[in-house]
Formats: sequence, C-alpha cells, structure tokens
Amino acid sequence: GVHSVLLASAVEFYCGAAFDLSDSGWPRAEVTIDPEANVFGVKSTELTSTRQLKRWITRMYANRTTTRTKMNAASSRSHCAFILTLHRLRPDGMYLRTTFSVVDMAGSERHAKTGGIRMSGLEIANMFA
Repeated sequence: GVHSVLLASAVEFYCGAAFDLSDSGWPRAEVTIDPEANVFGVKSTELTSTRQLKRWITRMYANRTTTRTKMNAASSRSHCAFILTLHRLRPDGMYLRTTFSVVDMAGSERHAKTGGIRMSGLEIANMFA
C-alpha cells in the first residue's frame, strides 16, 4: 500500500521575526523563510493520530506570546502558522508531498478596545519578501 508520514511544525510571527513555536524556552529559536515560503530551522513532529494532532495544537497555542489587554488576561500578541506536511510513497515508487498551512492572524481586533499592540498583515508579508 501507500506509506504515509504526517509532519507538523508551527511558526510564531512576532515583532518582525519568525520563531519556532515548538521551542517552549526563551529566547525561542528564530527560523528563516525563503521567498517561496519554505521554512528552515523549524522542528517537525510526526503525528500518527487525531489525538496527537489535538495535543500538539494545544501545546503550540500554549507556547505563543501573550499579554494582558483590556479585553483578555492572556491575549495573543503574535500571528502563527501551523504547517502540516504529508509525505507519501506510492507502491509504484512515486513520492508525493502535500503541505497545508493554517495561519492565525491574532491581534486583529481593534487596538482601541484592547489597548494592546499588534503586528500588521504587511509586516507578516514582508517577512516572506
């Protein structure tokens, strides 16, 4: 049959830089993103079940940079991307790779309501330039 491996990685975009969200220490490891949106220097975790995926997502969200705002005691101050990459090897020897990225644009609420600071979408886009 088909052999498959699902790898997950997460990147936090904060203050004009990109960091590996799987790194729970501080300072976090900074990662590099090339013009084709390939991410280098980020750790990947193999996931084999939906239960593992749920635990991984919960852990990545817990690692995000947060601060107190007028609306929320632990408001995320960063954007993040969850990157799932499925590697498949078919019986005929053909290798296929599919990447699915989900981006959480946190901090998009109105500044006047939160009293917090945020990164603009343009700042995120410039990281890929």
